[in-house]
Amino acid sequence: MTKITATLLFSLFLFPAAARADVMVHDPVSYETATGMTVGAAFMGLHSDTDDTLVSVTSPACDHVEIHSMEDNNGVMKMRKVEGGLDLPADKTVNLEAGGYHLMLIGLKEPLKADSKIDLTLKFKKGKDVTISVPVQSRGALKKALEAPAEHAH
Repeated sequence: MTKITATLLFSLFLFPAAARADVMVHDPVSYETATGMTVGAAFMGLHSDTDDTLVSVTSPACDHVEIHSMEDNNGVMKMRKVEGGLDLPADKTVNLEAGGYHLMLIGLKEPLKADSKIDLTLKFKKGKDVTISVPVQSRGALKKALEAPAEHAH
């Protein structure tokens, strides 16, 4: 083996983090908004095969997107912007859903209408950016989703 080949092989073992992981997006959904509303939300499951972080999200449908969390504090639901991104542990699905982590679509350029779609681009610390088309469902579908028992824990 030549000295150059050995050096190249050795460097592959030294810098495995240089490889970029892909994050899989499952079941994205948003819900229609009433006329005049300037905020909406998007939900989905995110699964990464390596530890990663969702650092930001953009969309042409709104001015900006924020990652938010909801938590029950003695019977009072509190929503907060997640600073620094949302951690995605390796080989676990992080669910963005009503009552938990979710994406807030702020400054909607027009109301979200059922049976339409909005594009979101998710940016990750390690993984490649992912652009998805999110279906917008009716408010009736939202009501059913909120009434359904939670299928999985956060």
